[in-house]
Amino acid sequence: MRSGRDKPSIGRGAWAKGLLALFAVAGLWLSTPAAVAGPLDREVAAAHSNAKLGQATVSVAVMDVDSGEMLAGLNERSALAPASNLKLITSGVALIVLGKDYQFTTRFLVKGDQLIILGGGDPGLADPMLLDRMGMSLEQFFDQIISKFRAEKVAGIREVVVDERIFDRDLIHPSWPKDQLSRWYCAPVSGLSFMTNCIDIYATRGQRAGSPPNWRTVPAAPWIEIINKARTIDEGQATIGAIRMGESTRFTLSGTIRSNLDKPISVAMHDPGAIFGRLIADRLAGAGMSAGATPTVRTAGERDDWTGARQVGAVATPLTTAIARCNVESQNLYAECLLKAVGHKVTGQPGSWSSGASVARMTLNDRLGADAGALVMSDGSGLSRDNRVTASLMTNWLVYLARQPEWPDFFNSMASGDEGRLASRFKDERLKNEVRAKTGFIDGVSCLSGYVINPTTGRRIAFSVLVNDTNKGGGTARAREFHDEVVARIDRWLTAQAARATSVPNPR
Repeated sequence: MRSGRDKPSIGRGAWAKGLLALFAVAGLWLSTPAAVAGPLDREVAAAHSNAKLGQATVSVAVMDVDSGEMLAGLNERSALAPASNLKLITSGVALIVLGKDYQFTTRFLVKGDQLIILGGGDPGLADPMLLDRMGMSLEQFFDQIISKFRAEKVAGIREVVVDERIFDRDLIHPSWPKDQLSRWYCAPVSGLSFMTNCIDIYATRGQRAGSPPNWRTVPAAPWIEIINKARTIDEGQATIGAIRMGESTRFTLSGTIRSNLDKPISVAMHDPGAIFGRLIADRLAGAGMSAGATPTVRTAGERDDWTGARQVGAVATPLTTAIARCNVESQNLYAECLLKAVGHKVTGQPGSWSSGASVARMTLNDRLGADAGALVMSDGSGLSRDNRVTASLMTNWLVYLARQPEWPDFFNSMASGDEGRLASRFKDERLKNEVRAKTGFIDGVSCLSGYVINPTTGRRIAFSVLVNDTNKGGGTARAREFHDEVVARIDRWLTAQAARATSVPNPR
C-alpha cells in the first residue's frame, strides 16, 4: 500500500490556479484501496475489545515509517472529528509552505506624526508563557519597545495606526461554541495578536468570608474595567471565573474563591490589535514621545499606504517556536494563525480560514496522492466540529513528514511522554520506546496521534487513534485508556522486533 511517498512539489503559480477551484470545496475526499491484514491488526482489535467503548466510533491506523507498510487498521477510512489532532496537519503544512526559517514579525514604523504597528500575524507577541521563559514581565517587554523608539528618536506622535491586514477581519470562527467565546481557547484570530489575545485576571481571597476578592489585571490600564461580583468563602467548592461583556474592555468576575489562585483567569479579548495600540499610545505619552496628549488609535483602512515610512523596531517569533506552542501546549491561537499565514503566503491576500484550509488540502493532495484518506478542514486548531479526518490520512501524513528534511523540527514540536498534555499518560505501562504524540479533546471526541520510535534501531512507527461519540462508550477516560493500550501494544511489538533485529545467532 502506498503511504506518504515523496512527490515533486508544485510551484506557486499552480497553487494559485488550484486554489480558485478549491475555495468552494468543503473538503478533500480521497479513496483508499482495500487493506491487507497487518501484523498488529489482532493487537489493535484486542485493545478495542478490552476497551468496551460501546457505541463510540473508532478509527485506528498504524504504519511503519520507512517501509510504508500498514501494520494495523480498524475502520481506518472512517472520517471522524479529530479535535486537536488536526494541529498536526496545520503545523506540518506551515513548515512546508512557510519554511522552517520563517519568522512571524511585528514591525513598528513611523511616517510623519504616525506610529504604525504593522502586524505580521504573530501569535507569540507578548505571549505570557514565552515572556516567562525569557524571564521578562509584560512591563519589561514594553520598556524594551520604548527604549528602541527612544534610540530611533521617535517623537511628536499624534496617531497610532494598527495595521492587521495580513489576515482578514473574521476574528471568530462561525462554528466555534457560542457559549464559550470568552474562554482562552476561543481567543479571536487577528493579524495583530497580543498576550495570546487574552486579559489575565489575578485574584486573591478577600479578608473574610462573604467579602469580594482582590484582583489585578495584566495588562493594567484604567480603561480595562472589572465588575467584581465574586465572593470569598471558607468552605465549599471554589467556582471563580470571568467573562467579557460583549465587544468591550469590560469583564465580569463572578463565583467563589477559597484561596489565592496560582494561575490567572485568562479571558479572551474582543479586539487585541486595538488594545495593543492603546497600550502603546499610553506608553508613548508617558515617555514624552507624543505631541502633547495621548495619541489617538485607529485601525488601518483600505487606502492606507506606508510607502516612505521608516522602521523603528520589530519583534519576531520563529516558526519553530510557534509550532511547538501549537502542538506541545495545544495553544489554539497558534494553530489558527499558522493556518491563516499559509493562506496569505500562497494567495498574497489577507489570510483566512478558507484560503488556509484550501492550501492545506492542496498540500496533502500533492504530497500524498489520491489514496491517502479523507480530510474536511474548517479551522486550524480542531475546535470546530465541522472538521473531519481519517486515521489513514493522519498516519500517511505523519509518515510523509517523517521522511522530510523538516521532520526534526516537526518531531521536536510534539510532546514527549513526560511533557505537555502527555505528562499524565502511560502511567500503567513502562514504555521502552520513545513516544511523541498529540492529544485531542472536545466534548464527545478524544484522539491521539504520533510516533513510537525504538532508541536502538531507530525504527519509527506512526499511529493515529480517533474516538468519537465517547458519551456513548464510557466517556473520555475509557477512550484515553484505549489510546494508551494501543500505544503500549505498539511499544511491546516494536521492542520485540528490535530484539530480533539486534540478536546474534548462537554458534553451532
